Amino acid sequence: MARPQQVVEVCPSQEELAAGRLNSKNIRKVLEGLHTDGIVLLRDIIHPDHLDAINIRMVKEAEDGVRAGVRMNQGAENLQQAPPLTPQLFFPDLYCNKILHHAVELYLGEGATWDLITGNTALPRSTKRQPVHSDANFQHPNCPFYCVANIPLITSEVATGATEIWLGGQHRGNIEDQAGPGELAIHPDLVAAREKVQPPIQPTVPKGSAVLRDLRLWHAGMPNPSDQWRCMIALGFSAPWYRCTNSFGIPAGSGIAEKIEEGLRDTACTAKYHEVPQQEYDGSRYALDFNFLEEEQKEEEEEVGDVVKMPATAAAPSQILATGTGRTSTMNDNVFKELEVAPTHLKVN
Repeated sequence: MARPQQVVEVCPSQEELAAGRLNSKNIRKVLEGLHTDGIVLLRDIIHPDHLDAINIRMVKEAEDGVRAGVRMNQGAENLQQAPPLTPQLFFPDLYCNKILHHAVELYLGEGATWDLITGNTALPRSTKRQPVHSDANFQHPNCPFYCVANIPLITSEVATGATEIWLGGQHRGNIEDQAGPGELAIHPDLVAAREKVQPPIQPTVPKGSAVLRDLRLWHAGMPNPSDQWRCMIALGFSAPWYRCTNSFGIPAGSGIAEKIEEGLRDTACTAKYHEVPQQEYDGSRYALDFNFLEEEQKEEEEEVGDVVKMPATAAAPSQILATGTGRTSTMNDNVFKELEVAPTHLKVN
């Protein structure tokens, strides 16, 4: 018989918020939620006004991007869109939230590394869904090694395309659960079997709250039937022993590096980032340029990848290939034709 379907909620007190540390009762909730279900909800930890300010900017950018023909995820209904990192919109209670970082420390260990900033925007009145999948679509450790904080800029609920969550899905197998090479999907037979004992849910995440989930957790992006643009920010963290190759880009000379270092003071997490010119940063916000592989795995894959020669005269628009090994790389249409594979898209939703 299936057990009750709900995400464990942690509601920090004003004292906990001021101290930036959870009490023993909430520590237990965080650990039980993440180790049992692969996900926990941290309620009311970010000022809603800060999310509103970012949302205004991101919705305007998304509208402009759609009109300009920016490439979409999942056909034409979801835009890969990282938040803008500017001094005016860099809010410590979002990016360097001490309660969130304490929860990360509890799950992954002291010295966990924040190495990813991305996001996605679900277009209004969308109708398509993702297949059930795990973002850990590569041979990975069978223990907690990476987690993602998802922070919606408006209340995320069924009416606005809340993510479908399969509680406990992180306890399933490894790469063998994937439907096939290069496919970001769990094998349908496994999904059907799981649904009989633990059906999925679409939990509500109130504005100002965040969900922290294990990278291995089964989930699926859902259609947004509302008239609102649903923007969601994702922050990724790797365990201190897991040598993840991720590093997020920030605009050089913008003061963001100093804000990050100041924000992480008195937390147990570190950050891995690199500065790039403003124009390069602006372009990278719409790219899938993250990599969850460890250093050794990435080196092995790059050695194999050297065998594939890029055509010198390629002129087709760039595409993003999710290889099924945890690596995402920019390739073009001509390469897909030579390899006789279809381009697929990875998003952290």
